Amino acid sequence: MEELLALERRGISPAIIACQRQEDSVEHPGVQALVDRALWIEELTRRARLAAVLATITRHPWRSLACAAVVARHPSRLALVDLGRALVVAHLVAKREIRYLHAHFADVAGEVAYFASRLAGVPFGVTVHGADLYVRQGTLRRVLGSAALRVTVCRYNVEQIVERCPGIAAGDVLVKYAGVDTARVRLEEPRPARPGKVIVGVGRLEEKKGFDVLVRAVGLLSLTHDPGVRCRIAGSGSEEEPLRKLIARLGLTESVELIGDISPGDVMELLAGADVLAAPCRIASWGDRDSMPVVLKEAMAMELPVVASDAFGIPELVEPGSGVLVPPGEPEALAGALAAVLRSPPEERSAMGKLGRRIVEERFCEDMGAELLAGAIAGVLGEEP
Repeated sequence: MEELLALERRGISPAIIACQRQEDSVEHPGVQALVDRALWIEELTRRARLAAVLATITRHPWRSLACAAVVARHPSRLALVDLGRALVVAHLVAKREIRYLHAHFADVAGEVAYFASRLAGVPFGVTVHGADLYVRQGTLRRVLGSAALRVTVCRYNVEQIVERCPGIAAGDVLVKYAGVDTARVRLEEPRPARPGKVIVGVGRLEEKKGFDVLVRAVGLLSLTHDPGVRCRIAGSGSEEEPLRKLIARLGLTESVELIGDISPGDVMELLAGADVLAAPCRIASWGDRDSMPVVLKEAMAMELPVVASDAFGIPELVEPGSGVLVPPGEPEALAGALAAVLRSPPEERSAMGKLGRRIVEERFCEDMGAELLAGAIAGVLGEEP
């Protein structure tokens, strides 16, 4: 969404085609106007979808047959559903005279764009984020192998793409960091000079986020650092109940609070009231992992020191002096790093936060990323940026 808003600020208003509306979406400043103008494929009437499918097949029978052959070679219900969506998208491409398609995530959206591109005869690109690197490997290779523009959100992901997709070199992938709107995400007033007491974590309560490691680290802190340390974790997910049981088992119900999903505005308030953000990301048992969590950039833009895992794309963001990096999955190391930040004098934590803000402003501002992406798309179309 930040990318679309940044493109809007540049005077570029892409047509937005989405597969399915999320029921649990959280309101985001400025997004409602984008949502209102988006076309949701699953919300079209059955008759409208059927008419679009028939129109595409009639207009491009051989291309449609070729796409059906791809599905036949890679039989799966997901591929068949994605082809059905692509037939609708191809009709919209013709109707609206769209000249380029860009998908976010290489699995569902990427496969829809791949088929729609073949059907409509327009180029497509895809931005690979994180989880989409570790599912549907055949789809990943097919989509990235055909894309006219390959984008990802950190250099770590480039290595993963090259490893998984034979024939694609590092130079074939554009790194465009998922940035933040630094004009919006900022500390309204300096934090008071106070002892470090408050740790926050923000993200989905899933295995790859490592929040169980954070809970264990807080348990160690309460024994070795200061029993007054408090940790607030925002988010929801499949690990919520196991986390609650772990908190109770370790006797941390007064120290660790799971506050559930909160709005972007409330996230800013949470970060403003904290002394350090913890992001102990790790590889999940099935291979999923974060690349570079956006909340780290938001925290740094809010002049908040961070403690995070020294893995994935995180070292590309967190430089020495703006935070501390620790090995993933090690509560003792995480507790030690959090203690070091919390024990620092307020002026040192303030200096860490100011450096973090400068890093985000210089390298992770979404307006710069949108300019880079717009230029790359113009290159695909043979136009001036």
